[in-house]
Amino acid sequence: LRTPWSKPGRPPPFFSNEETIPWPVAIVMGLQHALSMIASIVTLPMFISGPFAARLTTEEVQYLIAAGLIFSGIGSAIQVARIPLPWGYRLGTGLICVVGSSFTFVPICVTAMRMMMREDSAHPCRADADCRDAWAGQVPPYLGVAA
Repeated sequence: LRTPWSKPGRPPPFFSNEETIPWPVAIVMGLQHALSMIASIVTLPMFISGPFAARLTTEEVQYLIAAGLIFSGIGSAIQVARIPLPWGYRLGTGLICVVGSSFTFVPICVTAMRMMMREDSAHPCRADADCRDAWAGQVPPYLGVAA
């Protein structure tokens, strides 16, 4: 097993949990993690709130993206810090890992939102202008949607 740019007969580097990583490798790995985290966190609210699902306003989509970035940052910091607990256990892996969004629930979420906006509302959402009335009473008021 070797990478395309490594010398023949030399295995790729493996860094253990307690080993110090060289700066160039750490910068590349950090950039890779940051880009993958940002891409998944930004696109997920766009899928859920797009024209085929919740039809949220630009401000609401920005709120979802900001909340996702903040909580992913907090979760990632907890994973990397490996916080000691009083029972002898630790919270977090101590490894460089990113806590982000998962796309596995997107089809279920989109289907549920379509159903709620079509059937469970006194004001069905047939066009973008009708969507604010369709979400009234179903979304918490702090999102600015409830009537």
